[in-house]
Amino acid sequence: MPAEMLPEHVLLETIMHSNEAIAIYSSEELHISFASDAMLRIWGKDRDIIGKTFEQAIPEIIGQPFTALLQEAWHTGVTYTATDTPATVKINGVMTTSYFNFEYKAVKDAFGKTVCLLHTATDVTKQIDSQRALKKNEHQLRQLIMTAPMGMCIIKGEDLVVELANKPMLRIWTRSAEEMMGKGLLDVFPELKEQSFPRLLKSVLQTGEPVNISETVAEIAETDGTINTVYIDISYQPLFDLNGVPEAILATVIDITETVRIRQRLEESERKLQDANEELSAINEEQESINEELTSTVEQLVQTESLLQQTNLELTESKDRLQTILDTVAEGIGITDTKGNVIYSNERAQEILKVDRESILKRKNSSPEWSNCHLDGSPMLHEEHPVSVAISSNKPVYNHLFLIQAKDEDPMYINMNASPIRDKSGNITGAIGSFTDATESHQLHLELEQAHRLLSEHDEQLRLAIQSAELGTWYINAETKEFIPSNRLKEMFGYYPDETMPYDAAITQVAEEFRDKVTNAVEAALTKGESYDLEYPIIGFRDKQLRWIKATGRLYPSAKEGQPGHFSGTVADITERKLDEQRKNDFIGIVSHELRSPLTSMSGYVQMLMLKSQKSNDAVINGIASKAKRQIDRMMALISGFLDVARMSEGKIQLKRSCFDMAHLVKLAEEESMATHTSHQIVFHPVEYTPIEADQDKIEQVLVNFINNAVKYSPEGSAINVSCYSTGGKVKVSVSDQGMGISAKDQPHVFDRFYRVESDNMKFTKGFGIGLYICKEIIERHDGKIGVSSELGVGSEFWFELPIDNQ
Repeated sequence: MPAEMLPEHVLLETIMHSNEAIAIYSSEELHISFASDAMLRIWGKDRDIIGKTFEQAIPEIIGQPFTALLQEAWHTGVTYTATDTPATVKINGVMTTSYFNFEYKAVKDAFGKTVCLLHTATDVTKQIDSQRALKKNEHQLRQLIMTAPMGMCIIKGEDLVVELANKPMLRIWTRSAEEMMGKGLLDVFPELKEQSFPRLLKSVLQTGEPVNISETVAEIAETDGTINTVYIDISYQPLFDLNGVPEAILATVIDITETVRIRQRLEESERKLQDANEELSAINEEQESINEELTSTVEQLVQTESLLQQTNLELTESKDRLQTILDTVAEGIGITDTKGNVIYSNERAQEILKVDRESILKRKNSSPEWSNCHLDGSPMLHEEHPVSVAISSNKPVYNHLFLIQAKDEDPMYINMNASPIRDKSGNITGAIGSFTDATESHQLHLELEQAHRLLSEHDEQLRLAIQSAELGTWYINAETKEFIPSNRLKEMFGYYPDETMPYDAAITQVAEEFRDKVTNAVEAALTKGESYDLEYPIIGFRDKQLRWIKATGRLYPSAKEGQPGHFSGTVADITERKLDEQRKNDFIGIVSHELRSPLTSMSGYVQMLMLKSQKSNDAVINGIASKAKRQIDRMMALISGFLDVARMSEGKIQLKRSCFDMAHLVKLAEEESMATHTSHQIVFHPVEYTPIEADQDKIEQVLVNFINNAVKYSPEGSAINVSCYSTGGKVKVSVSDQGMGISAKDQPHVFDRFYRVESDNMKFTKGFGIGLYICKEIIERHDGKIGVSSELGVGSEFWFELPIDNQ
């Protein structure tokens, strides 16, 4: 028996209260004969609209395409379907735009005539919003990865395909983006198959659990097959699809190779230091035992002489150790007394001068068998020798080139740096000089000068001279900017001779921290005719080797009117010289570390002897101990002299930026100053909240240095004012005093390295002239300004400005 059909009103009632959005239009004018509750909620209307036309019921729909689409479906009988379509209606008095999937379907009678339209709709607004949020999140993730300072990449699928990688990640891999993007990780690095990384990556994809590992070792092959061992911190975070299934991995990799190796070296140094401390502890115990046995003046003298012999032996061993270290230096090293007489030299000095150590030590500043000459060959007075100049002027001498002529020997050109050596009281005790044989480079310089003088007549000779000196050359048209490099220049930049090397490509080979400086200097040479003379590192295009080069050039005007000039010059490979400078700085650090600790201990022993001899009124022992103390102080002064030479070459400051309040920093400086300075009236003016982004410790160092200088150079009891205020988007900090003041001629130089004001008031003030130089380096590396205004006899104001953090 067939099932009985439901009455029409029951069916409509059921549909009306269902969750399906359904409407029926019964006329060509689109009169609404039926609408479910779900459709009324979409329209934001109640049942009063039944019987009205579509636009009468929903007037805000006028101007939108839906009325025309409904009428087209009525007339043509063709079903219209649309997805993700926006519609704007008024809901609770507010115009609201939502997104729908909908269908307009014509219902026809037996003759094919449309009798009504069936309208169904589904609200997909939430899905659309989710898709947009997902795309936004994907975009933000990509931006985060590409701008991150550490290595980051996205690896997708079981084949571990690299979908995205930033520059730090590519540097760790030693590959370009073209070599990595879209490639399987194991296809590019097959050596990783034997390591744990592929297994960990696949585990993250399978389990959805992140992996974090600190200080693990990775073996990565260069393009030439060379295996690099690096230490890294890794973090693998799963990325899920809309269904919550892991589909990719966000990998973060931090290269800590240098940190690990430094720590390993530090651990080795600490082990050696521990051994030395144990040895010194044993010596201390032995000394205490000896002191207890000193019961008489005679016995004290005997034991004291024994201890002094041990001290002298340790001093000798320290000198031998220093000699061994200095003998490894690539430069000749010599130390003189205040008269310029040589009292020490290393092996490299003997090799350069081609004499033994005893012969060098016999030479005096005015020795006739070895004469100093001007570059033209005329005798040079010994007072003009760089060592004599350093001692007499109390200032360092840099890159002094002169000719020396030994009997029966070929002439030799020497390039020397010299610096005075001072004791703890600031008195000059001699000088230290470092020098190299500059004969070949000077001869090359002379040959190049000769070649330039004969350029108009002897172009071929100039070309041969440049070729023999292995110099690279370039030519840039001042108007068209056409760039023509020589084959030698291409070789330096890691290109093959037959390859093209565009100017933009050459600039990308310049180390990033020097790139802006080089491009600005080239632009200044082309547009303003300024001189071009720079030293900077480059990374080879194909061989990836780091090289240091020295580039010099200038703009040459056109010889004919109406034709453009050209910018050209030469490039020399100075990598070896830079490495020599680095080795020199390394050895100075070793000298400081290895010699300061034993010398400090020996100084303590000698001071103990001096105290005991004073108690026993033994003038002989006291005199011997005082002489030993002076020798130890002299060794300490020598070490300080070496460190000063290192500071001349380094001039590098590492910044650790963070956001902080300048008012808080000034408060810290106030607390420190009030605790350490009681001789002056230091007034700290109120400071408002001033946020900046900088290295807090370094900025505090500058402020404390200003305050300490004000205390040092102003009368006791006088006032010192410290202020900090905002002006024009910058914060300005100043320290003013009522001291001796600085002359107008000295003010432009007070921030120069090793510069000290020469005046009667400065004779009894200690210092090396590097404090304000370091302050200037710190402020300029923060993109700030530093300066001084002063008047003799009135006082000085030192100040600096930094940008305010407005974020």
